[in-house]
Amino acid sequence: MMNEKETTSGKRFRFKFFHVLIILLIVGAGAFVYYRLSLKSKLKARIDAIRAEGYPVTCAELNEWYTIPENVENAADTIIDAFWCYRELGETKSLPLVGQAKLPARTEPLPEEMMASIAKFIADNNEALTLLHKASAIEHCRYPLDLSIGVDTQLNHLSKLRKSMMLLKLEAIWYAENDQAQSAAHSVMSGFSLGRSLAKEPVIIPQLVRMACHGLSISTLKRCINRTTFTDEQLADLDRYLINAEDHSTLARAYVGDRCHFLDALKKTESLMSAITDDGMHITPMTTPLLELYKAVGLADMDAIIYLDFIDEYIEMTKLPPHQRKKASDALEARLESLSHIHVLLHTLMPFRGSPQ
Repeated sequence: MMNEKETTSGKRFRFKFFHVLIILLIVGAGAFVYYRLSLKSKLKARIDAIRAEGYPVTCAELNEWYTIPENVENAADTIIDAFWCYRELGETKSLPLVGQAKLPARTEPLPEEMMASIAKFIADNNEALTLLHKASAIEHCRYPLDLSIGVDTQLNHLSKLRKSMMLLKLEAIWYAENDQAQSAAHSVMSGFSLGRSLAKEPVIIPQLVRMACHGLSISTLKRCINRTTFTDEQLADLDRYLINAEDHSTLARAYVGDRCHFLDALKKTESLMSAITDDGMHITPMTTPLLELYKAVGLADMDAIIYLDFIDEYIEMTKLPPHQRKKASDALEARLESLSHIHVLLHTLMPFRGSPQ
């Protein structure tokens, strides 16, 4: 009789423990589902708010956003024609910038052999230079990019644009050495315009290239000022181009584009893996199964929400005057570095950071 009671009591205890375990599992599963749904709802609300402000949130929308007015001349058409006309110089031993020779200090004259090489290079590229100068007078520019592809969008025009910038710099230097101030100023201004052709491109890398182009134009101008004498009118024109180069709204457009690429990649594991492994700046030990788990537990959505907040602040930062922009940039950078390393996507895929110069 006693054994039956003990057996019944033991069964009752095990039965109650089993129920408690089931309840805990159900509560845990419910809490996890609520957590995931709330994260998705918050992320959707953030995306809807961005779209309501008139910004694109998908790569297809970004492609439509990168536009110029209808029925206007497109400088990109002329610039691309110039790319096709560009000719390499066979012998580059005495050619600076695109060859092996080194430019002397900007206060010193160029050696005769170097001048002869530059003259030949310019003559061989006369057609390309004519087109580049023509393009500089065209206000609007939209390169034939299909941004709807996302992170795999090809930016083949950038390497050709860099070569064209070097060509214009050499032309300006040659004119300055020959004391042809007006032509030198024209070449410098065309260099600024070539950089400006990337201004509307809503991608980080082209905006960094644009900054580099303006840096090249500024260094060219410094050399020309030391080798020829500009009139007050020519200096006023050059000053206007310098001022126009300080347009930080272009970097804000790049942040908008990067946001679209991030959100698009978030939907496709293969795109996200491509962005992680090919970003050229970080090496992240994450395989596809780990990434799927990362997304399943909600860490990817959490990263996305934090990322969107950061991008908003980076966009607002570009509107600040330089001294405030640097301070705001440092504060944002410090906050990002203080985030837990569990936010793998956030630390890996944040775009170019820092105060735009």
